[in-house]
Amino acid sequence: MDIRIRPKKLCGSINIPPSKSMAHRMIICASLATLSCDHDTNIENIAMSDDILATIGAMRSLGLEIEKDLLEGGRYRLKVSGIDGSRNDGLADDYLTIDCGESGSTLRFIIPILSVFAKRYGLVNYRLDTRGRLLQRPLEPYFDILDREGIDYNIDGTSLYIRGMKGFSQSSYEIDGGISSQFISGLLFSLPLMDFDTEIVIKNRLESRGYVDMTLDALYKYGIEVENIDYKTFKIKGNQSYKPVKASVEGDYSQAAFFLVANALGNKVQIKGLDPGSLQLDKEIVDIIDRYDKYYCNEGGDRCIASDLAIGIDATNIPDIVPIMSLLATNYKYPSKISGVERLRIKESDRLQATSSQLRILGKDIEIIGEKEETSLLINGNLDRGNKDQSTGDDYYLVDSFKDHRIAMTLAIAATVSDKDLVIKDAHVVSKSYPNFWDDYKKLGGEVYEFDLG
Repeated sequence: MDIRIRPKKLCGSINIPPSKSMAHRMIICASLATLSCDHDTNIENIAMSDDILATIGAMRSLGLEIEKDLLEGGRYRLKVSGIDGSRNDGLADDYLTIDCGESGSTLRFIIPILSVFAKRYGLVNYRLDTRGRLLQRPLEPYFDILDREGIDYNIDGTSLYIRGMKGFSQSSYEIDGGISSQFISGLLFSLPLMDFDTEIVIKNRLESRGYVDMTLDALYKYGIEVENIDYKTFKIKGNQSYKPVKASVEGDYSQAAFFLVANALGNKVQIKGLDPGSLQLDKEIVDIIDRYDKYYCNEGGDRCIASDLAIGIDATNIPDIVPIMSLLATNYKYPSKISGVERLRIKESDRLQATSSQLRILGKDIEIIGEKEETSLLINGNLDRGNKDQSTGDDYYLVDSFKDHRIAMTLAIAATVSDKDLVIKDAHVVSKSYPNFWDDYKKLGGEVYEFDLG
């Protein structure tokens, strides 16, 4: 679906969607709790984004019974009520298919959990289906483990095949912390269910440490104990059991970031449902906006510099909000530099290229500089370059989401400060993380229309 947005300020209030990151973790913990007890486990305040549906579907494929009850405001309650072993009868030699969609969390969390189901239920052969660029993203830490365990695997197109999965036998796992914290989280979910003690040893710098904190917090809520030694070693006792609890998912700062930046750009949106004490890394967007406010002052509606220093932002731990941070920076005077962004090249799109190219279409001065770990975005804000990159139509800019939900939502906020309409290609991709985004945008007064690009 392509859409056309008219430049218009947003005003009103919204209930921000629940945290996708925490919802993944709670669904997995609740599912694993049913392996050792007969009690139901309920989770309140779930939004049915594509990624969350993938994790629910993955656990159902493994035999878990998960029911959805629609609540007020389009949110859901999940009831996880145990594993139905009969659903997987006859699958000992055939492949059990799990559709991970385009969800990196689903894929990376589920692989170690398969070792638990292999040992307990004899499910040894798996086909993990994916979409988009998901299998182009790193999986080497898991492949190293599978190699050491003698487990066969291969990638064929958009599917990962695993043959002869079994309970992991290693007592120590060395994981490169510089690739993704999701590998650490995946192991943290599964290792407490082993019948011996284990440890995870982190080599190199641990990126996105806050996501590991979220995993540890979820594990603690569900009765699992992990000893964290300075984020360098995690010691896990074996023979633990997840406990059934009633839980509710807090609001998502990565989604709130779009409307928080919208407010910084002159919109008036009241955002409900955020926890000020949240462990979410993307909460840093609040401090980043405050930093810009301290550097700049408002006089008669115009921004002026309050310091001659450029603003520097390290995005190593907050890659998901780089696109919307970049939009924020382009609308303030004087330069900004966003570093720690190399991993954005392997997201749903090459987010570095997508962010810079689409903001240039809107006349912004933004470029990618450096290579590998030194890669940064350099932004000269509040400037019209005067030679906007290929926009189509006399009365609108044609921009592309690159089928990336965060690019689409960034461009929607950009429309509120545009001098012309925006036509966004593949705007429907917001369903990956925020299925009601366009409904909320219209509720706030945004004018959005379907558009036929032919």
